[in-house]
Amino acid sequence: MSVKQAVLEVINESFEEIPLDESSVGPFGKKYKTIGRLAGRSEPIIDESKVLNNLTKSQQFRVRRKVMNKAIKNQLRQTNSACSKVNDDLSEDEIPDNMIVYNVPMTRSLQCLTSKENLLVFPPTPNEDPTNRPRSIDSSRCNSNRSSLFSLNTNCSELSQIDQEYERVLEGMDPDAKFLTIAFNSSNLMAQNEESTQRNFYLQKMKQQHNYLVGSHKESHVHSQRTLNYKTFTRQLDLPPKSKYEMECHQREYEQILYASAQKEKLLEQQRLKQNEKIIRERKKSLEIWKDYVLPKYEHMIQLPIIRELWWKGIPKSIRRDIWVKQIGNKSSVSNTSQLIEMAKKRLILDDRLFSNIILDIPESEQKSVILICTAFLLYYEEHSFKPVDTKVLAGVVSLLFENIGSMEKTLTAAINLFTRTYPHSITQDLNSDYLQAHYASFERMLFKTNNSLYNHFKIVNLSPSEYLPLLGTTFFTGQLSREVCERLMDIYLFEGETFLLRSTLALFNVINYKLFGTKEEIIEVLGIDCLKNLNKHIFDPKECARRLSTESLIGFRYMDVGSTEEFIAKVRNVLH
Repeated sequence: MSVKQAVLEVINESFEEIPLDESSVGPFGKKYKTIGRLAGRSEPIIDESKVLNNLTKSQQFRVRRKVMNKAIKNQLRQTNSACSKVNDDLSEDEIPDNMIVYNVPMTRSLQCLTSKENLLVFPPTPNEDPTNRPRSIDSSRCNSNRSSLFSLNTNCSELSQIDQEYERVLEGMDPDAKFLTIAFNSSNLMAQNEESTQRNFYLQKMKQQHNYLVGSHKESHVHSQRTLNYKTFTRQLDLPPKSKYEMECHQREYEQILYASAQKEKLLEQQRLKQNEKIIRERKKSLEIWKDYVLPKYEHMIQLPIIRELWWKGIPKSIRRDIWVKQIGNKSSVSNTSQLIEMAKKRLILDDRLFSNIILDIPESEQKSVILICTAFLLYYEEHSFKPVDTKVLAGVVSLLFENIGSMEKTLTAAINLFTRTYPHSITQDLNSDYLQAHYASFERMLFKTNNSLYNHFKIVNLSPSEYLPLLGTTFFTGQLSREVCERLMDIYLFEGETFLLRSTLALFNVINYKLFGTKEEIIEVLGIDCLKNLNKHIFDPKECARRLSTESLIGFRYMDVGSTEEFIAKVRNVLH
């Protein structure tokens, strides 16, 4: 932009009521004459030095700013010609593959989001004192959280690959960008919003890309490698070329499919937002009821039928510790927890390989506490001559308790009393066979009524409840389902009792029904102790891990996909109706 053009624009902005164009017509039909024009000339004569001196300071500033902005735009247009070629095909939210962006929060891919993977980097733990923690996550904390996220076996090459990738990605960010990356990807609500946004974006992108046919591509159109993996622009060789009429018909059908998909996504997003708002209101109201009415008269209030609705809606996290400790109780009269933990520390110094094969989706700082509690638990069982509990089973339950209770002593007391309840204690100690057989027979009757086809299939492959119910009953589903779902199930189990575990198993079978019609070995693989390892081959299989890391920077840990937590709890509640 020249100075002359900038001056004219500034004068136009300063005197908007006086048009400067010769063809402008006034209110009485008379044409105004433009200031500074001579007869027979189409361009105004402007002496730049005199005009600039006659302008006010603010007008001079605006002229300089306009000239400078125009120069910057021209420079950017010349230097970024490669990126400007794809502008027609990109929305404002898309970043081209060849563009390098520094120091911005990162999100996961649509594949990772739709698989409901939990990010492998953790936000600050709720047990930390917020006054002692800076607002942003420092690099030392992120490094400690990345190390050995799932297994204490540090020789796993696949985990070292993930550690190296996270170190490469996160170390290049400043603390604020790192904190936002971890916080955004650790929030279920943010993950749902991001998944919906990416779905809508890809639908729009597919509509744009459909217009580019073989041999008629615009040179400016650039496809990402991921798009090329799933899209082809060639027609099957044994088919004749499409006629114009056929192409138009297919184009209309394609657009109708995309439009219907976009409308469905929009509707689902609106429903999800309304559901989230409803859940937030209910949780706020529930917390007030717990604090104002239930906790002051706890023993009396929990006996009332109307209060039952509260634990089905979920115990608020701020008071969950107190409720769990009260409901689990201390019938085993455990009093030497501090001594057991000290003994556990000495035991781990002598032999730290006891928990080398466990899988824990928690930060490393919490892993050490969980292992101490598990070791103290096993020492307690040794003192009382009980059979030891499987370390994989024990670690999952203890990590669930510790994350919500916080105190190591209280968590140890809760874990001992939880496993010495009738049902899990009978399973782990091979006691009360008549009680367990009655339990299994009751489940078979319920399975026959609610899922007859699956009941018949289990009979055909000779799979009895005694082969899968003990594991589900002792792990409290921590070996299969996500932490959030397990917390909600534990909320209800502590009030409803042992039969609730059967209802939860029935609901789980109805949701993952399609996975349970294989051979006996395949079913046990789905429900067994290695369920999480089988679901996370993209982490534990070196080849698959390398493939994922070649296309994505942030990958996550998978659990059984049972839908949203609220949906699954509703299915558990209605499974016998």
